[in-house]
Amino acid sequence: MRAGSGPCGRVRTGSCGRLAHARGEWSLESKDAKAAIRSGPCARGVVQNEVFNALRQYVWPMRAGSGPDYSDTEDPRPSLAHARGEWSAYAEIEMLTASQFAWSCCAAGDYPPPVPRKGPRYGPDPICCLCGGDTAGIGWHRKDGIAPTSTDMPSMRCYASQTICQPCVATMQSAAWAQYVAAHPERGLKAHFDQKEGKAQRQWNFLHSHHLFSAPDRHECPDRARWREILANPPDPPFLAVLTTMGKKQLIFKSRIAYGRDCFPLQFEDESILIRPPEFQALLEDFMRLYLLGFSKDAIVSGAYNNKALLDCGIARWREAEQPMIEWRKRNPQLLAVCHYIAQRPADWELPTRVDYAPAAAPAAAPVAAPVAAPPPPRQPSLF
Repeated sequence: MRAGSGPCGRVRTGSCGRLAHARGEWSLESKDAKAAIRSGPCARGVVQNEVFNALRQYVWPMRAGSGPDYSDTEDPRPSLAHARGEWSAYAEIEMLTASQFAWSCCAAGDYPPPVPRKGPRYGPDPICCLCGGDTAGIGWHRKDGIAPTSTDMPSMRCYASQTICQPCVATMQSAAWAQYVAAHPERGLKAHFDQKEGKAQRQWNFLHSHHLFSAPDRHECPDRARWREILANPPDPPFLAVLTTMGKKQLIFKSRIAYGRDCFPLQFEDESILIRPPEFQALLEDFMRLYLLGFSKDAIVSGAYNNKALLDCGIARWREAEQPMIEWRKRNPQLLAVCHYIAQRPADWELPTRVDYAPAAAPAAAPVAAPVAAPPPPRQPSLF
């Protein structure tokens, strides 16, 4: 088989067909089966079990070569990224996806599918339809793991697969959250919502919380104050950060694992935002300056301030604090939205001293002199 691209690609021979890499795409061709896998984060193809097993005998986790320093040498560390973010087919399957990394940090054991009355217990495909990771042959059937009313179909990494891996199912179901809470009572997490009179008690789920997963087995659900600390001083990589404002969407499988502290991804609802701690701290400081002057968060983000709030603050003070925010709105509106959510005023905050904007009294009018009657014009003398 041929593995690698560029002048340093090396040729190996094998009995499982021909493996070629060209422009980021891998193709496997044999007499009985053809499959295509696209390297990178968006795996679309499905490899049949027999072809996949044959491929494992000959292809080791390796980086797709891109020059003399990145030839196709064997690398037992599939978590290392390729120089251009591209991985060969086997490494793409073997590396942990976001949901698999998150569930491994929970350290709550396996989450196998229930035993069916008839038919196979596990799904037939080796690739997870949702995250694109390896199912290890013990994945759920797609129809059992994903509800038919799900709206995440466009976000699937491998739509053709009929199998979903156990971590993806676990991070979406309330029963798995209860299993995790029972496995780690020392973390003080709730398994149910507070009971409301006359209503059934609701179970908690991963989608209802913010998350910070850190290797090897650390997990927390940060509040807003804790998020300000995390984004300014992130933990040691690898870690996974998920911030939700609504608590109604499955975000873990959409997120990205962070492998550095200087620049790392934050899953903020459906968007993945790159966070640079110095930039975040500068923006948060400028945001809080206006927020502590009494302006609302929505007004700071939009720039549409209430006239009364402007007069209470004072035009001079507002102009000085508003100047840097004009550039932030143009340059990084996504990070501004993050600050909008996590910013908080101190508990002892008080509205700044109000500027007296009452109009000054009108100056006293100067006395007006009484008009002087002009003498009548001289009359023409009479001729008579």
